[in-house]
Amino acid sequence: SKADLLLKSTKLDDNKTALPLPEGCKTAAFKNKLLNRCYDLLEKGGYDGPRPDEYKIGYGKSYWGRCTSDKVISISCYCYYLTDDQLFYILMHEHAHLTHMHHKPAFWNLVELYCPNYKELRKELKSYSLK
Repeated sequence: SKADLLLKSTKLDDNKTALPLPEGCKTAAFKNKLLNRCYDLLEKGGYDGPRPDEYKIGYGKSYWGRCTSDKVISISCYCYYLTDDQLFYILMHEHAHLTHMHHKPAFWNLVELYCPNYKELRKELKSYSLK
């Protein structure tokens, strides 16, 4: 279970929680489950903005999500561990890049429109380290 996997996490010297690579994350079943969770959260959150040409599940340890200029959003498999609120923030961050490929005020205003508590959620995400 997700709780069992989190127990395998370790506290690092910088007081961050190191998350292990989720078991089975390279399988089609895992990817489909995580993508379906993302689609459900977008619907529940009322997101009605632009959609990417493609969604992918990635394995990088340096990002939670990515959006390319050719409108591909990649979500890290480590997002499996996140709460729905945290994952929704990641989704809103990446979807905002479909309109604004920068982190200027217009970008953050768009994120805040769908995710008013994004600053708190960003802080929570900084407590994790991907290993």
